[in-house]
Formats: sequence, structure tokens, C-alpha cells
Amino acid sequence: IVIGRKGSGKTAIFWRVRDVIRDNPNVLVVDLKPDGYQLRKFKEQLVNLLTAGTKEHTLTAFWTYLLLGELINKIFESDYRRFYGRNPKITAALDEIRPHRDHFMENLEGDFSERMASLLDRIAVEFKEKYGGSDSKKFLTTSEVTDLIYKSDIREVEAAVLGYLSLKDRTVTLLDNIDKGWGAHGVDSDDVTIVTALMDALRKLERQAGRADVELDWLLFLRNDVYELLIDQQSDRGKEDTIFVDWDSPAALRSVVDKRIAV
Repeated sequence: IVIGRKGSGKTAIFWRVRDVIRDNPNVLVVDLKPDGYQLRKFKEQLVNLLTAGTKEHTLTAFWTYLLLGELINKIFESDYRRFYGRNPKITAALDEIRPHRDHFMENLEGDFSERMASLLDRIAVEFKEKYGGSDSKKFLTTSEVTDLIYKSDIREVEAAVLGYLSLKDRTVTLLDNIDKGWGAHGVDSDDVTIVTALMDALRKLERQAGRADVELDWLLFLRNDVYELLIDQQSDRGKEDTIFVDWDSPAALRSVVDKRIAV
């Protein structure tokens, strides 16, 4: 987790890491930046409909679905033109994963934020049709969450994705803007739950990748006030490595400013 105050350079690091790593054709980089509007819509359409006992489980399933979909999308965006028909192993792996691409994310077009919005719209409509509105305070079972979110056998999709990623040297997922649009003093428990569920989904994919001998890493960029709330509300935090990018040395900052002026 990359942590720093607003304006400390987290997004600059995000772009720099992406640009450096993806120069290697054997490394897959998935860079995701939802916009603030979609995250507010996320809360209004899905998070607010769920009871406390249901939220984290449902949101973890949502993030897992979305992350797998974005991995599939990036695989075809990055590798299809470059390798299809030229590399027999990658061509066969792309053919195996293609049906999941056509069905899994329901051929959602646009950028990440638009795909996220379309998925939210579908889930919110189905939730209200099946379980009513927020007044119902519905507690969803595991099977109900699966039926609501997953349109494919998630295990088959995971196996196909990890099978493809085993052909790559490394896969790196970068996530920024998750806390964009949240007030400096207005982060609530639902905001923290969204981040907690995202981290749980990332850890789950990382564990499954490790069992399949796939190197899958992730970087999540967060404001430090959001991270502190995350730590305060979660008793079992501390599982992730943290990188603080706030400046704590006036002399170091002065040196960088001097060099920029010189350039």
C-alpha cells in the first residue's frame, strides 16, 4: 500500500511504475483508476443496500469479479495483437480464455470506470428485483451473493486467467483514486469497508496465483487519513507492506525543488 497525503505524489508514482514495468513484454500491467463519481455511485447503488453483516462478503465478491474481468480485458488489450498467431502457447491460451471474455464481463465496453458503472447498474437492478430496496435489510447468503454477482463459474474463470498468467514473467495490478472524492474529514465506515473488501479480493487473487506458481503483485495507493481509519477499524491489519511517500525531510524536499528549477 502506497500511502501519502493528497498532493504528495502518489499518482505520479502510479504512472511512473506503470510506464517502467510495462516496457517488458513479458510483464502484464493492469492500471485501474475509477473516478470519484463511480465510487459515490458504488455506495449509493450497492453498499447502502446491504446490512453490516453482508457488506464485506458481497463487496469482496464484487471486487473479485471486477478484478478478474479487468485482467481478462488487459490480457486481450495488451497481448492479442502482439502475440496471437505468432506465439503458439499464447495463442492457445488466448483461445481458451476468449469464451470467458465474451461472457464474463458481458462484453462491457469503454474504460474501467464505464465497465464498473455498467456492472453496478446490473447488480443493483437485480438486487432490487430479487430482494427489494434498502428497507428490506436483506442478509445475503453465500449462494445468493454468487447468484447476484457471478454470471460464470468463477473457479473456471480464475483457472483460465491464472493459466494464461503463468505464461508471463509477472503480473502487476495498480489501483489509484479509490479514495478520490472522499472528504478529508468525511470518510465513513462504508468507505473503509469498500477499501477493506478490495484488499481482501487482492489478497485472495494473490494467494491463488501463488498456488498456481504465478507471480502476481499489486500496489494500492491511499491517502494516509484513509489508511489510518483502515488500521483503526480492522484488528487484523498489518498483513500488507506499506510505503509512505510523505516528505519528512525539509532538506531532501529543498534539494528536489532546486533540481527541478535547475532543469
